[in-house]
Amino acid sequence: MKKIRRFFVMMMVAVIGLATSVEVSAISSSYDAKACKMVANKKSACNQGSEPFYVFIKKFKTNKKFMKSRVKPCKKKNCKWCLSPEMASVGNGYDNLFHGFKTFKLKKEWIKDEYMEGGGFYEETTATWCSVSKNCVSYSFEGDGDFGWGFDYTFERIKGKWYLTHYVNLNL
Repeated sequence: MKKIRRFFVMMMVAVIGLATSVEVSAISSSYDAKACKMVANKKSACNQGSEPFYVFIKKFKTNKKFMKSRVKPCKKKNCKWCLSPEMASVGNGYDNLFHGFKTFKLKKEWIKDEYMEGGGFYEETTATWCSVSKNCVSYSFEGDGDFGWGFDYTFERIKGKWYLTHYVNLNL
């Protein structure tokens, strides 16, 4: 009986360890180094034209009036990722852009919480530019700890100017 119990405990530890390693590799693999280099490169397609993306994003994250003027909901019908008046917290100034559109592969941080067993939890975050093209750039900030959360932004160039067209707040 002891051997069966020991075997069962060892199997549970192995399964939990495998599940944890899969989660960590999933969040760290979401970093897109190629896309991040494209956004930073002043010669890439998104940084060409009368309004380069790097100029737009610098102003977008530091000037609230400019930010509000550059939020334009997508007009596609049945688009589940489109901005709506209720969900456009960026456009309404509620999202303070605390992440500043910085990018990083994986950051692991201990979050203190006296109400949780163990006094807190580890949170892993990653932030990346993704889906970069001449007229579209997306940014993803993901957190994965005991509670998954994040933000996804999609910027589109419309008639030569960049706009935030899609925003998803994954804070559940």
